[in-house]
This record gives sequence, structure tokens and C-alpha cells, in this order.
Amino acid sequence: MKIKEEMHMDKRLVDRNIRTGVISKADHDKHIEGLPDVSDRADVLEVEMADVGVKNVEAKETGETE
Repeated sequence: MKIKEEMHMDKRLVDRNIRTGVISKADHDKHIEGLPDVSDRADVLEVEMADVGVKNVEAKETGETE
């Protein structure tokens, strides 16, 4: 399946697109450097985690590498 050009730099797909040669790392770096700084429009969120009583949690292998 061909990836639409507007999805080549999509954060969710960019690692795969670089690995499969759809785009180059240099093209991605250039794209990132060209993005505007919009940090002044960001909202800061403060989140407090609720204690749900879980004491011991063991990570399970998912097979994912990232």
C-alpha cells in the first residue's frame, strides 16, 4: 500500500518510513528544523495520579522493541 505524501513525516510512521527508504533521515531532520516554534502556545497540565492500591506490578513482554 502506498503511503500518501502528507503521511511521510507523520510522527507515528516516520521511523518505519526512514527504515523502508520512503524518506531519508536527512529529509526528516530538515523537515523538523523547518517547523515553527509554537511553544508559546502550549498549555501546562498538572496531573496527579490516583492511588488505586496496586503494590507490585510486573512488566509483561509485548514483543515490541520501542
